[in-house]
Amino acid sequence: MARARSGANPCPGFTAPIATKPRAVPGMGSNPDSSTAPAHTVPLSKGAKKNLKRKEQRKKQRDEQSQESIEQQYNSLVTGQETIEALSERMSVATMSDGQNGPRRAADEDQNERKIKQLRKKLRQIDELDAKIRDGEIARPDKTQLEKLARRQEYENDLAKLLDST
Repeated sequence: MARARSGANPCPGFTAPIATKPRAVPGMGSNPDSSTAPAHTVPLSKGAKKNLKRKEQRKKQRDEQSQESIEQQYNSLVTGQETIEALSERMSVATMSDGQNGPRRAADEDQNERKIKQLRKKLRQIDELDAKIRDGEIARPDKTQLEKLARRQEYENDLAKLLDST
């Protein structure tokens, strides 16, 4: 076998390709400000849009409540109804106690609503499981299913407490 000389073409008629810049993938250019690159964004689902709207409404409500409380505090100071010391004492007590200020109360209510929803879902699942056992779809429920059925009263009590507190 013959060895090719260095710098010589290995095959007659072969020409090496000319070294060029690698081509960029359209839309994936290195310049993010490029107006030629299409903006590919994934549209939000209905649920995501609804959640985003809800979140914005809660934020707006919290901002309004905090703005109102600031205005009330300012007015009470300006009119002389309250001294700075009394106001700062009242504010420190309000932040230490649970549920006294607007944003914290709103967060607690949101958390209670979530717990209520979760408990109702668990009770609905227990009802479905109980119906399947009665209809014979599940002949021999396993240990976890029996434990779930046994927790029904606990879930009902928790739900009643949460509904009474709201």
